[in-house]
Amino acid sequence: MDKHITKLITQSAIKNVIIGLGATITHDYRKRDLTVVCLLDGSLIFTAHLLQQIKIPVNLYSLKVSSYEGKSSTGQLKYKTEDLIFCKNKDILLIDDILDSGLTLSTMVKEIKTAGAKSVRTCVLLDKQIDRQIKIEPDYKAFDIENEFVVGFGMDYNGLYRNLPYIGVLKDK
Repeated sequence: MDKHITKLITQSAIKNVIIGLGATITHDYRKRDLTVVCLLDGSLIFTAHLLQQIKIPVNLYSLKVSSYEGKSSTGQLKYKTEDLIFCKNKDILLIDDILDSGLTLSTMVKEIKTAGAKSVRTCVLLDKQIDRQIKIEPDYKAFDIENEFVVGFGMDYNGLYRNLPYIGVLKDK
């Protein structure tokens, strides 16, 4: 383990919760064609593990979306609206790594609906328990966490620590 990280959620806890989420999503979408949209880069690993637990056919798209520099959000969301063309007339499950300010998830839900999606639901690995700038609650979530800066299982600090198999709190360096 990295000396700058305190383990918060173990690999086995993540696996168990993802199995349950996959079963729930499978049930909820059993009579629909599901299109999963993975917000890159942070939700890539979560999405990959979750897709293995969804037992119905799934279309997968990835969108590069960013708003962080270091440990802070810039308040500006960067993405290409032309990449949303695939959403038209689709039932979308939007997957993100962490819900904190609400900016990313709320903006992308709005944009996907504007692009003509039939429906949009959201799924997050982590739901940070804070007063959000933008009021939004995920339809599916794996874990609630306190207001900590976390890394691992796809989440990073300046590009590092995404490959950790658990979620940890990054101590000040």
